[in-house]
Amino acid sequence: MKKAVVWLLLPFFVSCYDRPDLAELRNNRLRWETRGISNYTYEFQAECFCSVEFSQRCAVRVDNDTVTSVTIVETQLPVVESKDRWKSIEQLFDIAQYAIEHADRFMITYDETYGYPSRIEVDYYTNAVDDEITFKAANLISIKKSDRKD
Repeated sequence: MKKAVVWLLLPFFVSCYDRPDLAELRNNRLRWETRGISNYTYEFQAECFCSVEFSQRCAVRVDNDTVTSVTIVETQLPVVESKDRWKSIEQLFDIAQYAIEHADRFMITYDETYGYPSRIEVDYYTNAVDDEITFKAANLISIKKSDRKD
């Protein structure tokens, strides 16, 4: 009888503890936040069944934690689509957290230096077709206030 009670209560006790993937996210977010970087550029690319432009490697500029410009790396031309589709690093952390909490499958890799999500692979519904998406972030460069174009 005691064994049956333990097995019934086990899911409750396991859920009381933090999931390792959420703890890893929290630790990397803290590493990012302690650097105090709010102005930067980085390269972003999405792999998905989406527009050609969104899936190209782009240079994203972020000022005061807001995406201010997006340029296609290969052509150096600004994107035509709304720049709202491209994300700040803080927004990538939010996407990673949502994937951890809601997706059927996910894999997240973090940048070793800054802690930001450098790769987020998400399959929200394993039974759905073409809902998978991968976000890649790389080559982050912090912009000092004296280098900003205000």
